[in-house]
Amino acid sequence: MKIEGFRPGKAPLEVVKQKVGEMSLWEEAARILIGKKVDGILEEQLVGKQMVGGPRVDITKLAPGNPVECKIVISILPDVALGKYKDLKVKLAEAKVDEKELEKTLKELAEMRTKEFLAEEGRAAETGDKILLDIEIFLDKVPVEGGASQGVAVILGKDYLVPGFDEKISGMKKGDEREFELHYPENHHQQNLAGKMVDFKVKAKEIYRRETPAIDDEFATGFNFKSLEEMKEAISKNIIAETEYKNGQKAEIEMLEKIVDDSKIGDLPETLVDHEAEGMMEEMKHGLEHQGLNFADYLQHTGKTENEIMLDLLPGAVKRVKIAMVLREVSVVEKIEASEAEIDAKVEDLKNHYSKDAEALKTIESQSYRRYLRNAIVHEKSLAALKDWNITK
Repeated sequence: MKIEGFRPGKAPLEVVKQKVGEMSLWEEAARILIGKKVDGILEEQLVGKQMVGGPRVDITKLAPGNPVECKIVISILPDVALGKYKDLKVKLAEAKVDEKELEKTLKELAEMRTKEFLAEEGRAAETGDKILLDIEIFLDKVPVEGGASQGVAVILGKDYLVPGFDEKISGMKKGDEREFELHYPENHHQQNLAGKMVDFKVKAKEIYRRETPAIDDEFATGFNFKSLEEMKEAISKNIIAETEYKNGQKAEIEMLEKIVDDSKIGDLPETLVDHEAEGMMEEMKHGLEHQGLNFADYLQHTGKTENEIMLDLLPGAVKRVKIAMVLREVSVVEKIEASEAEIDAKVEDLKNHYSKDAEALKTIESQSYRRYLRNAIVHEKSLAALKDWNITK
């Protein structure tokens, strides 16, 4: 350390003691000593076991002239005894095009091409029109927090807000005001309103006429198709592809749950479950952002705290960790490995993708990232093998 009057590292011991305190020196020396010893201790103690995360080291005895004592706390992967994991005969459902789903998709596309026009003065709103409303919501005559909204767009006939709302505002004209009450469903996402009788006060700010195009050949040409028939074929292919993916996911989950249920898995490390739950929370936040939603608004709508959401995620996190343990054990039993060539190929693909990101390239080329890729490849190959052995069309 830098002490005035001395070159760095050249100050006398007694001077340094006065500066930082004698116990600070002993503690630093103990940390250096333990750092040199801990890897060897773990290697000796963990024969046949795999550690999760890093060790937590606590110094339990530190006195000059005596041996240093410490406690090392680690989490280890549990023992897994695989049950039946082959020939489970999980059925993969056939992907078919539902005519109703095809019609629904066409209507949604037509809705996207809908044109809107200000309604003539004095025109009453009818089914299919859009009304801009100022809305106030009350519970027992008391305004609901966050219940006042300006310029809310409501399309009559969609019943987006709450069942019965559209019926109450049907026939309104620009400038009209109405007051009414509605019973919110028990399962409504706003828990503070679910199952309650809610009072509304609304004012119509503007009425729009909406014209939705007919679903015909002309409509199809607007999407670069030669005819409506060609458009239907393309949509059908997309529906089949999406359905095949969903069916595959469903069969995969069914297969993995069967294997987990038939296997014996030791106690899961709390750190592993917590880490998985945190990952699921990040996935949820990312999913909400992708939909244009804010996590804070989501918490307000559900009436839950972030900690309560985390508790809700824990059962799913436990299931995910158990699946990971089973896949790892399958790779060990079946000797499924990742070759250096496979890892090199992944590294090259990533380097090409992130060629202009110096920080990413540094990470990709690190040994720790190669270990991550090795595990990821083994995971993918183990899952593919299980699907080959167990899922039938």
